[in-house]
Amino acid sequence: MRHDRKWNRALGGLLASLLLLSLTSASATAKDSSAWHRLNPGGDQASSEHERLTCREGATSWSCVYDKLADPGFSWNATTGRFAGRDVTSSWTCPDWFPSEACTGVVQVLRGTAVFLPDGGRPFTVGQEYIVTNVGGDEVLFVHWIDRFVCPWYRTFDEALAANPTFEFDCTFA
Repeated sequence: MRHDRKWNRALGGLLASLLLLSLTSASATAKDSSAWHRLNPGGDQASSEHERLTCREGATSWSCVYDKLADPGFSWNATTGRFAGRDVTSSWTCPDWFPSEACTGVVQVLRGTAVFLPDGGRPFTVGQEYIVTNVGGDEVLFVHWIDRFVCPWYRTFDEALAANPTFEFDCTFA
């Protein structure tokens, strides 16, 4: 009987520890993970796409997964990607050709590599910078395909739609 009580206490302690660990891990994950959304405009709703970045945002590095969401009335394909980058905020200079809003209120800049797997195509790698801005409390992420173009991303798809209600191209080219 004593043996059973010791075993029950040990098992109870182990389960309590595992529960506490899982709750701590879950709160850390929820706090460090976030999503960004983009309307990839095609001129009208049926030709436009809902793109999403799901990121693990750290103080000095980010890793993100890129995908597209199949929203009703929008185009969709199974293109996916991954980004990994490190903080370069202290050494970053905003390029002259960037839109002014991408250079205002810079909070953090990350530089790294993205690997994309287009739906039905060959994988490709591209250098990218993620420029996080905050102007008047509004966060916007500018994803810069280095020396090619830069495009805005938003915390919600509703914000992305509000920023581009005409479905016109909104990236800036180098």
